[in-house]
Amino acid sequence: MGVRVRVAVVDGAVGRGAVHAYGVPLLAVLGGAIGGSAMAGEAGAICGALIGLLVGWLGLRRAHWRSRGDSRFQPSLRR
Repeated sequence: MGVRVRVAVVDGAVGRGAVHAYGVPLLAVLGGAIGGSAMAGEAGAICGALIGLLVGWLGLRRAHWRSRGDSRFQPSLRR
């Protein structure tokens, strides 16, 4: 108890993670809404946004699954 440690991550890892976590679903929702709106008006936009959100979430889940063992994305403890 009382030992100080530092949590270290690779430069830029937090920023890239934030872009992936927020940017990918946002772009997927917007793309789905625009595509759905072009095909079926307001109802299509709502359905397209929901489908885009699902696709974005599945894409993030797949990316997380593929990078789970990559040491570049794992924090390390330093004394």
